[in-house]
Amino acid sequence: MSSSSVKWYVYVPGNKITRHNSFVEIGDDCKKILRRKQKVEVPKIVGTSNLSAHQFNSDWSPKPEMHDRRYKKIYKAVSQGKHIDYFSRGGKFYPRLLKIGNEYYVEGDGNHRVSVAHVLGIKEMTADLIEIVCP
Repeated sequence: MSSSSVKWYVYVPGNKITRHNSFVEIGDDCKKILRRKQKVEVPKIVGTSNLSAHQFNSDWSPKPEMHDRRYKKIYKAVSQGKHIDYFSRGGKFYPRLLKIGNEYYVEGDGNHRVSVAHVLGIKEMTADLIEIVCP
């Protein structure tokens, strides 16, 4: 288990994407294209919003200090055969991911499901995508 967090992203002034070791900067001139209900390879989900990055190790396992009932509930149910796509708050919503090049970042809802998918070795899940395209 790694002690560093998953990568995160931040919007910044400018019109390009800049990659750093632990985060990605997305220029505010970049175009966002919504693509609903897409199949995504779980290993390509490499990061999350900066608000949640501190909860997970770089391999997406939860950090020891994260004692989260929601995570444990999802982990237990998926371990017992329930499909990863069936979890959300208040209805069936897919995780929302940003697609930046060939990498994906959780945008809002979905961090727990993505973490469980990584930890259990699930290869693919369904998500709503926001593809980032820069000039």
